[in-house]
Amino acid sequence: MNQNYGNPNFYQWSDLCDDSSIQGMLDDHVFTEQSEHVNDKIFRFTYYFRCERNKLGLTQSAVSSMLEKYGFTVSQTTICRFESQKLSLSSMAKLMDILNYFLVAITSSQDCPQRDYFELSMKCRVVEKYNYKRRKRTCFTEDAKEYLHKLYRNCQKPSNLEMTRASHYLGIQIDILRVWFCNRRQKDKKKRHDQHRGDFYN
Repeated sequence: MNQNYGNPNFYQWSDLCDDSSIQGMLDDHVFTEQSEHVNDKIFRFTYYFRCERNKLGLTQSAVSSMLEKYGFTVSQTTICRFESQKLSLSSMAKLMDILNYFLVAITSSQDCPQRDYFELSMKCRVVEKYNYKRRKRTCFTEDAKEYLHKLYRNCQKPSNLEMTRASHYLGIQIDILRVWFCNRRQKDKKKRHDQHRGDFYN
């Protein structure tokens, strides 16, 4: 296991959270090698956040309650799904902004976590990103799923030509297909990571 996991000095999360181009890339569904690098950062942050939360003695419910005081409705279930990486990539990125600043505020406060600067930093730097209009979820038919799974088995990263053909055949926008393939690759990557971690402890 990477010895840097859980080390707050190893991660420069502010570099990611302050980069508007990355958030724009996620919103526009432009998934490239760079976006997969961002995806990996988000994946590692979930581990880091869980470790820091436990170190601070905070339950998921406690974090939810503290955020709610400042106008952020983030349920315990949502935090649980974030830590389990069961949210969409764009939702993970937006929620990571909030949780990152939450950790910064809490760990920087030596006496009381509910200090004024916590409210200011949370509201001023994150609220616009978090209050976004949710896109309508795409529902794939069984035939479309079968087609995409077959295409994925043949090639995990289809060319632009293959993606265009699939888009015309299925009648689905090409950017939505790119999201599907990116999420599927990340799902397989997580599965391999979990298997490797299980083999390590066994």
